[in-house]
Amino acid sequence: METSTDHLVNNYIKRITELRDKTDRIPTTEELKDIASELGVTTSEINIAQELSKKSFTKGKNYLKIKEWDDAILELADAIIFNPSDLEMLTCLGQSYLGNFRATKNNEYLDKGKAIAKQCLEIDPDYKPAYTLLSDFNKVLPQKEQEQSTQSGCAGCISMIIGLTVLGWLASFFN
Repeated sequence: METSTDHLVNNYIKRITELRDKTDRIPTTEELKDIASELGVTTSEINIAQELSKKSFTKGKNYLKIKEWDDAILELADAIIFNPSDLEMLTCLGQSYLGNFRATKNNEYLDKGKAIAKQCLEIDPDYKPAYTLLSDFNKVLPQKEQEQSTQSGCAGCISMIIGLTVLGWLASFFN
């Protein structure tokens, strides 16, 4: 049976998740306070949510260590809901996006991971792990661009071969 505290915390989580999904960014501390105030969430209820956040962070870090990128992203995103300015949590989330990009070559992960690293730098411009993360993303960019140009080059070669074959066939047809 859900208690009134559980209900409030669940509503709080739901509102924060909706805001995150709608704006495609992590809510600010001020936005979290506004939502809590609007819902009538007490400090003790926020503390309960903070404990849930710590558990999600621990699970997320462990998924990150074993390269379970999707699970790491889910857990870390949940953890960050309650701690949107926690640089370690953000960095781990960014590293998960980097790992997932390397595994899938899905540009969505690249874009989200770079945005997370930049968000860290907005919070603390001297935060070295964020610069390292950005550097790691930039190291995979030339590889991605190189793969795209290689694919384009192969398509061009194939088109040229087909064109020459057709020209050869047409020339032999008219001779």
